[in-house]
Amino acid sequence: MATTVTNGTLVVTIKEELTLNGKEQGGTIIKSISSCDEVFKRIITLAADTSHDVASFVSSPGTACEFDTDTLEYIRVTNLDDTTSLIVTYGGSTSAALTVPAGCSSILFKKGIKGATSDAALTADNDIASLYLRSTAAIDVELMIVNT
Repeated sequence: MATTVTNGTLVVTIKEELTLNGKEQGGTIIKSISSCDEVFKRIITLAADTSHDVASFVSSPGTACEFDTDTLEYIRVTNLDDTTSLIVTYGGSTSAALTVPAGCSSILFKKGIKGATSDAALTADNDIASLYLRSTAAIDVELMIVNT
């Protein structure tokens, strides 16, 4: 079967607006990713105090929530709650976790992650293998994953 999907370009714009003492301090960053041919986007309701394994990243995906590590370009996790924070863990041979406050997002470009157990600069990264989400209350989260 021949595909009828036409590749597209994902354009991500981050805009900051801040004026201090009458001078603009913000900026705009635009990142374009061409040849995108796969997108996964959904809203997930997380149960409270439960770790949710929402995506796996492998070299040969075979199920709906597996994504090709080699062609991974973009992951966005948006906390849709208005009061409760979200913990996002990017897992691999090492893991990196961060807290996403209510109404905020975490964005990862490409596949590299790295974590540390000490206060030191990291010098290399590893491929992401899993994406875990957790919150202390039931919340809604939007997940978007784009591959080329």
